Amino acid sequence: MKPKYATILIKRKRDSRASISFRNTVFLTEVYLSNFKNQLFEILSTENTILEIDMRGIRLIDNSIIDALNLNSRLGRHRNSRIILINVSRELQELLNLIKIHSVLDIREIIPEKSTMKAA
Repeated sequence: MKPKYATILIKRKRDSRASISFRNTVFLTEVYLSNFKNQLFEILSTENTILEIDMRGIRLIDNSIIDALNLNSRLGRHRNSRIILINVSRELQELLNLIKIHSVLDIREIIPEKSTMKAA
């Protein structure tokens, strides 16, 4: 069941930069974000755009989101635009490496795993 409070926040900045972040969800799926693909396309259709997508708190993404990221990243390159993923968890980074999407996306700011050792 789709929670009513899962949201996508988009901020546009003056210097051809934009950012996307997510609230109240740990899963990025087409069910939760039905217009995500259209929003990516709209942002990256502008020349020389840098889009930062904040993945903080996201543990799982489905194929439709992966396809949207892949397609829009490739289309954006023709307009000298790019997608940068930030605050990526180690879990998500492993998934992205397995599907080899890191070859088309710029992945930065990996969140380190929490230490299991307690301070003395």
